[in-house]
Amino acid sequence: MEDMSVAGLDNSKLEAIAHEIYAELVEDACLGLCFEVHRAVKCGYFFLDDTDPDSMKDFGEGERHRRLPLR
Repeated sequence: MEDMSVAGLDNSKLEAIAHEIYAELVEDACLGLCFEVHRAVKCGYFFLDDTDPDSMKDFGEGERHRRLPLR
């Protein structure tokens, strides 16, 4: 990568560079999360059904669990 001084750039170019860096960081974070979830599922330690009844009350479910129908 070539050395470049940011002092000579105007605000629009600096904003474009900052947006590009931000987009790259967000994309890397999302991709990393996807890989972590995929690995957890493949290795068998990603459990969706392991919730305690107290946390289900926060979502209005109580002791009863509703399942969405498969289509």
